Amino acid sequence: MDENDTTPPSRRMLLSAGRVIGAGLLLAGLLIGGLTVRSVLDKGNYQHDNGVLTVDECRTSLERSRSRHQQHVVRHVSCTGTFRFDAASKPPLADIAVETGREVEPGTELDVVKSSHSFELAEDQNKSTVFMAAFGSLLAVAAGAFCLLTGFGGRRGPRFRPAWAALPSGRVTRPLLAVVGGIGIAGTAVSLIVYKFVS
Repeated sequence: MDENDTTPPSRRMLLSAGRVIGAGLLLAGLLIGGLTVRSVLDKGNYQHDNGVLTVDECRTSLERSRSRHQQHVVRHVSCTGTFRFDAASKPPLADIAVETGREVEPGTELDVVKSSHSFELAEDQNKSTVFMAAFGSLLAVAAGAFCLLTGFGGRRGPRFRPAWAALPSGRVTRPLLAVVGGIGIAGTAVSLIVYKFVS
């Protein structure tokens, strides 16, 4: 410990609590970001076949889950039909089910991708959730770095403005954290809107 450090022990504990929170957020952000990048790379490298699913019927099911204070209902729509490969040399596959998120009329043709494990819509490769995870990881990294550097976030720790003003190398770290955090917030918000209302 620095002999010239006059910070009271209780104050040091509060700062340490904020830094522990910051380290956790930073590690979580890096982990989520790493997993997101790996997922994207895996999807780019896996073996897949493109084709068209001619829909015979669609079915809707409701999945109910209960949290501590409320019940959630998730609506699943699955359409079944015949999948025809773009490669004419491969025979069609009957009774193939695909999660579509919406009901469509029988006879509708949907662009579908077949991987080694599943079938999914070509237009719906969980892009919004991938972007949400990527931007969310940026936000977590920015928040974690801020808490780690300043001790902000602990109970009775420093308030935001004094902590922001006390950032080490503030001329560099403040703009950097502001840009990374702003991109994270904006990207996460847009991805959430797309996921809720467009996907």
